[in-house]
Amino acid sequence: MFFDCFGRRIKEPDNIYSIKARLSNINDWISKSGLEVTRLKKQIKIQKRYYLVNNPSVYDILNENFESMKDIIFDVKGYRDQITGLIDILNIPDSDSLHSILEDEITYDRKINLIFSEFINSKKEYLKSKNRLKRGLMRDLKKIVFLEDKTNQWKNEFFELSLKRLDLNHSITKFETELNMMIFNDDYDNRKKIKKLSRRIKRYTSRLNEIETYVDKLDSIALKEIGHWVYVIGVREKKPNFELTYKKYKKEYKKIIRDISFELKGI
Repeated sequence: MFFDCFGRRIKEPDNIYSIKARLSNINDWISKSGLEVTRLKKQIKIQKRYYLVNNPSVYDILNENFESMKDIIFDVKGYRDQITGLIDILNIPDSDSLHSILEDEITYDRKINLIFSEFINSKKEYLKSKNRLKRGLMRDLKKIVFLEDKTNQWKNEFFELSLKRLDLNHSITKFETELNMMIFNDDYDNRKKIKKLSRRIKRYTSRLNEIETYVDKLDSIALKEIGHWVYVIGVREKKPNFELTYKKYKKEYKKIIRDISFELKGI
């Protein structure tokens, strides 16, 4: 019985397609992590050169964990190759099935599950090494920032906020229906009030769209400003403009949602 990094049992593959899906998962991770290490390499080289002279203990942390990240990717490539080899055997016409005995009384499906379990553990160890890098630099009050991690986190935050906007859509649709009916209303003052509110709602909606567009383009905006996918910044240094802008826009977005909700309730 095998478990993933969250303690959930890993289900044994029941057909060749589920194995290929797992293999695709491993290949995706190798590509993503390999790119991350490539992007990290320049910053680590700069920091190691500095700390080798100024703080050897931090140098050791950076060196050990960066090498660990590379070693783990190498190991995972080995797991990929093992699974690929087993798939090649199973793809041969009239060859063994998933439930056939491979070696040491282990079936193909259990062998593949064992390899995939090692991959899950390796992902966990990779993340630990990455976090140790961050903690190592924090000893000198510096942060190493993985730009894509940061922007992805913000996009996830904004997705949650956008759900609150979706919740308002029904109220806005109801308001627009009432606005159309106001054409036949003789109450001039009420018509005027509703039309003013309609213009405000349109401005609110337009501004929400602008902020969402900014968040969607955060990767390119941040990369253009910083120039690197990974950067190091002092804890007391001024935050980059893209980060300050994001925090300001996030606050504004939440306020607009509250304002729209309040205005519509007053109808």
